[in-house]
Order: sequence, then C-alpha cells, then structure tokens
Amino acid sequence: MAKKIMYNEINEKADSLFTKHNDWKQILSLYGCQDFQLQPLLFSWKKWDLIKALENISYAAGQLANIRREKDKSGKWVYPMKDLKAARNLALTALDQLLERDPQNTKGLHNKAYIHYNTVIASNNKIVPIYKDLGIDRLQDFESAKSVYETILQQNNQDIKANYRLARLYMTSEKSTGRFLQDYLQAKYGSSPCAFRRKLIARFEKVLSIYENLSAAKAKADFRSEWLRSLYNLGVLYTKQTFIFFPQDKNLTLDTYLLNRDAYKSVPPYRQCGDETNLRKSFHYLLLIQKEYHISTKGTLHMQDYLCKANDMHRVYPVSPKELWYRLGDAFATLYRIYSFHREGNIDSAFRNAVFFYYLALQWAVHTRQSGNNTHESYDYIAKALNDVLRLQHVQSIMDPMI
Repeated sequence: MAKKIMYNEINEKADSLFTKHNDWKQILSLYGCQDFQLQPLLFSWKKWDLIKALENISYAAGQLANIRREKDKSGKWVYPMKDLKAARNLALTALDQLLERDPQNTKGLHNKAYIHYNTVIASNNKIVPIYKDLGIDRLQDFESAKSVYETILQQNNQDIKANYRLARLYMTSEKSTGRFLQDYLQAKYGSSPCAFRRKLIARFEKVLSIYENLSAAKAKADFRSEWLRSLYNLGVLYTKQTFIFFPQDKNLTLDTYLLNRDAYKSVPPYRQCGDETNLRKSFHYLLLIQKEYHISTKGTLHMQDYLCKANDMHRVYPVSPKELWYRLGDAFATLYRIYSFHREGNIDSAFRNAVFFYYLALQWAVHTRQSGNNTHESYDYIAKALNDVLRLQHVQSIMDPMI
C-alpha cells in the first residue's frame, strides 16, 4: 500500500475503478488488503478518509464473497470457493470498523445487511450447499440481516430498499427452497401460514406506497426493480392465500377431491382461506407488471421480439415474463379450482386463461433456451402445472380442439 500521505489519491483511484472496471481485487490491493486483512496503516488516516476507505474495501470484498459461476481451464462451468470465506470476513470486519466510527452510515448498514441477506435468499440448488461447506449459518444470517434492516428503518422508515429487502427476507420462507426458514419462523412465532402471509402482504404493500409517493423521476427509476418485484410477490402471496383444504383428512387434496368427487356422497368438511377478491388483487398486481413491460397478450404475440430487446434480460425484466405468466396461470388455475369446487362462476373462462398463461410461460422458456440467452432455462414445473389443470378438466392435451 502507498504511504500515508497518499490516502486521498488512493480513495479517488478506487472510486474510478468502481465506475469503470469493477476490478474488486485491484481495489483491495490499493488498500493493501490483497491477503484479505485490514492493514494497520489505514487506521492512521483521518476519520472520514478512513470511513471512505472502509466503505470501498467492504464493498469490493463483499462482491468477491458472492458465489459466481465461472468456466475453469477445461471450459467446464464451476463455482469457485477459493477466498469466498476470507472475502466475506474482510467485508464484515471492515463494516464493523466503519460502523463503530459512524453508526448512522446508511451505506455501510445496507452493505452489511446485504452480505447476510444474499445468503438467505439464495435459491440455486448448486449454490446453497456451498454456504454449508463454508460453515455459513443461513438462519444466523437471517437474524443478522433482519436486525440491520430494522436498524435502518428506525433511522428512516421510508427507506424503500430496506423495506423491500426485509419483506423479501421473510418471503424466502414461501419458496420451495426456503423450508429451512419456514420451519424456523413457525417454531419462533407459531403463527398460521395465512396470518404470516397477511403480515408479509402488508410489508410489500408498504413498499408500493413508498414508491408511489416518490416525486422525482430519478428516484422512481432507481427503485423500479423493487417496485416490480413487490408487485410480483404480492401477486404470488394473494394467490397462495386462496385455497381449500379438508381438516379431517389431511391426505385429501383439492385436486384429488375434484378428480373423484363422484365417489363422495357429500362434500367432506372443508375450510376455505381467501376468495375471488384475493385473486382479483393478484391479477391486478401481476398485470401491472405486464403493462409496465409494454407487452400485449392480445392478438399475435412474437416472443422473439421481446427476447431481442433484452441483451441484459435481468435488468430489462426484473421479473422474467416467464415467471410473470406462470404466476398469472397459477392465479387463474386457483380461480378455476375454486369455481369447480363450488360449481359456480365462469369455470370455462378461468380454465382457458390458466392454460393460456401457462402456455405463454412455456413459450418464453423455450425461446429463451433456443435463442441462447439462457440455455439452462427451466420449465418442467410450468409443464406440470399446465398438465394438472388439463387433467382436472379431463383434457388430454393442449392441442385438444376444445381449447
């Protein structure tokens, strides 16, 4: 690291690397942290120059702590583990030093929370085991991230990023890969799934409220991703809040009953959570995303046209159209099941809409794979959901003339 008198120049050079190259290892080298240890000389710097340096070090190290897929020398895709734990420890150590000197530093608090947050929300089945191999406790990270985001919100309860990420932390328990958190929260709070989702809905709706009250166009552009993902999560939650179950027969599912209802002399005792009102809210939120993407599903829909727009798909579409249409299919499929159970409502319309949106989701996935944008794009779960609905309607195939 350069001599003490050059700290201003070092911070400026680090800033230029952030904006131009994102060369995280070179940034750490500027501060003498290439071995993932803070250099004692840093602490002779003036307070605010030191804080700036600690911000840069923690951010660069935090980036290196992210698990990324890379090609090895043979061209095979791998997830390198070297230095991940050391980079994470450096980032957290630098942030502790920073917050000790400036406890109200929002940027530092956000960076610290994100390091923990990122491990909790991970859903890739190849990445999740790596955290275990590194000795990282995801439940401990959940509590750490939650604590920091709550601290940020005590300072400013209108912080949209903190509100969104705190809601997203809890939303992990609603995902198929979030069972570890679901069991933990159930044991800790003991609330029913419906009660838990109501609280989660309130959190995401608060994000929407904050976003809608932003007046500056730049602020709205900066937080567009959080807004769109909140709309998506609300669509998912309102659909999940609408279901029928049979408390006296836990092995009996609604689908099983509908397929075999003629075998029952009367309707078994049941309970229903939510109704069509919930699903209308789900449609509202999900269709707002489709409108924001300027995609019309009326008339001819050319998937390739939308794929060509998206050289950087995850930025153009914070919520993939595949997932959006899959969730719209789920919402209509839920409506179809509720209507079928009660033998009321426009059953045929709900069925056709469910099939339509599942089909769109499948088409997006297939075109994405064929175009090379994502050769690993999955769609088996969409095909299963579509087949389940077709089976309930006693339709053999999506090519059936009745559709």
